Amino acid sequence: MKTIFKYCIDLHGTIARLPEDAQILTVSVQDNRICLWALVDTNKPNIFRSFVVYGTGQDMTNTINRLKYIGTVHINPFVWHIFEVLGSVQ
Repeated sequence: MKTIFKYCIDLHGTIARLPEDAQILTVSVQDNRICLWALVDTNKPNIFRSFVVYGTGQDMTNTINRLKYIGTVHINPFVWHIFEVLGSVQ
C-alpha cells in the first residue's frame, strides 16, 4: 500500500526505519518538533536512513560532502536545516 508517513527528527540526529525507496516529501514543524513526511510503500522492507540537523552558522566542513539537503524549519528563535546522511548508516 502506498501512503504518507510522518517521522520526527531529534536535534541530535535521527536514524529512522523507512520502507525501501521511501520518497521524502517535506519537512516542517508540528507540536514544536521537527518532522518529515515521506511517501512510502508499506509492502517494501524497512531500511535504516540517517538524518541530521544543523543550525544556521554551525560548522559543516567535515560532513557537507556526505549530506543531501531536505529542508529548513523555524522554531523561534532558531532556524534548523535538515539533511539526510548519504551512504551507510553507522
